[in-house]
Amino acid sequence: MEFDENASTSDASDEFEVTAGLILTHILVSILSIIAIGGNALTIIVFTRNATLRNNPQSNRHIMSLATADLGVGLIPLPLMIVVTTLDRWPFGVVMCMLKSIIEGSFLIVTIYTIAFISLDRYLLVHKEYPVYLEAQTKRKVNMQISFTWVFSIVTMTTNEIVYYEVVGFNDTTDDLYCNFHTIPQTLSNLFLLFILLFMPMSVIAYFNLNTFLNIRKRILRRRRVGIMDDGASATVNTVAVNPSKIDRAQNADDMSSKFPNVHRPTDKNSSSTHVNFKRRYVKPAIMMGVILSTFLVCWAPLGVTGVMKNFTMVFEDGRHWKWIHLIMYADSVFNPILYAITNKKVRIAMVKCIKWK
Repeated sequence: MEFDENASTSDASDEFEVTAGLILTHILVSILSIIAIGGNALTIIVFTRNATLRNNPQSNRHIMSLATADLGVGLIPLPLMIVVTTLDRWPFGVVMCMLKSIIEGSFLIVTIYTIAFISLDRYLLVHKEYPVYLEAQTKRKVNMQISFTWVFSIVTMTTNEIVYYEVVGFNDTTDDLYCNFHTIPQTLSNLFLLFILLFMPMSVIAYFNLNTFLNIRKRILRRRRVGIMDDGASATVNTVAVNPSKIDRAQNADDMSSKFPNVHRPTDKNSSSTHVNFKRRYVKPAIMMGVILSTFLVCWAPLGVTGVMKNFTMVFEDGRHWKWIHLIMYADSVFNPILYAITNKKVRIAMVKCIKWK
């Protein structure tokens, strides 16, 4: 009798832990979904209303495309994760699972390839003279890049789903039980898909950003050396003896300036103006790209690692555990609009005005 009471107490405790974990998961996913939908919708509205942000430079259209894909993640995969977690299964059948995988996968591929094109844009911005950069990144070329990311993503994911079900069949499978990502159950095919969709664009992103950061660092060091040389030259000039009559004329000029304060006197503002332009063109875009890229790598690294491991060993015995890998990846879509506002003052001001209905 005592044994039965202990067993029932243990079962009640386990049931409570499962229920509490389910509630906390729902709350977390709901918060992420709301932030992803609200933040990315706000980003799209801001860039749609503000032509300066959208078209200066033209590559900012990539941010609108990225926000659209992130908005899709907030609208479809995250809410569906709540349904699957609650029911502990995929309730909508194989065809809807196939459609969901195509849509979800397309959004995620658009995200990674868009970041690759943004990295290319920052590379051109730093390595080319500005007029040459504007010729390289015209509105037409940027729109072609955006079109490529969406068409390539949809065609690739549709082909993957067709081949997957051609190999596996339309019977219920373990993947379809929770409608996880479908990968062809052949090691070479799966690795090739991972290379095309993940490792190749990530290599491109790493190459362009590494070269961009090295170029900016070289420019900063060069500017510091020039600044030191200018300071040394100024000190040398100041130590040279000056004709007393010139000092008198300088004092008279100071007296005149105090008597007539409204008279314009030429000042040396070139250095400060050049410094501001340098920060706006090189440093700020690099900081924004660095923050976005770091967040992207942190959120996507678990998928890349487990995606490779899946071909050689069992990663999770329980298919439900894949939701945490997916959730970490989805979090990138939540962070992006927040990072736009943090790293770009103009975007931040435009978002505040939009929220205040100005």
